[in-house]
Amino acid sequence: MKMVSPTVLLFALALTAGAAAAPVKPFEMRLVIDCAAGAKPIAYRHQASQEDLCLAPGVILSRADIKAAELVHTGYGTEAARIFITGEAVDRLAAATTANTGKRFAFVYDGRIVTAPVVMEPITGNQLEIDEGSSGDSIEDMVTDLGSGRIP
Repeated sequence: MKMVSPTVLLFALALTAGAAAAPVKPFEMRLVIDCAAGAKPIAYRHQASQEDLCLAPGVILSRADIKAAELVHTGYGTEAARIFITGEAVDRLAAATTANTGKRFAFVYDGRIVTAPVVMEPITGNQLEIDEGSSGDSIEDMVTDLGSGRIP
């Protein structure tokens, strides 16, 4: 029987554990702003067109603010992600959307803008829905990644 040193065994276990864990994909909600000179906009593809959007530096919501997510079917025959957020995040979201009613907000997942709607009224609850925004992203994959199936 061949003996394996403890160091080799720990290294092999670390590689196996690292391969099994999926990388964490960032999620953010930010205010869309006018592009300043020298700004690096992010491409937003939707409805067979593309816009280049600049985002405010402040993050309103991040992945750490998400308690759970679920896939829902909208009244328009599409799917959306229903995101449940923490109490502190509710206050930030309400303040940001109250101060910027009528402006666009971008939802950025894994470095890409998923959707960038105009917020017509303040969002004051602990949940919001993000539609697929015609970006080609899989809303199902995003929900699975962000929510892990937990519903409060």
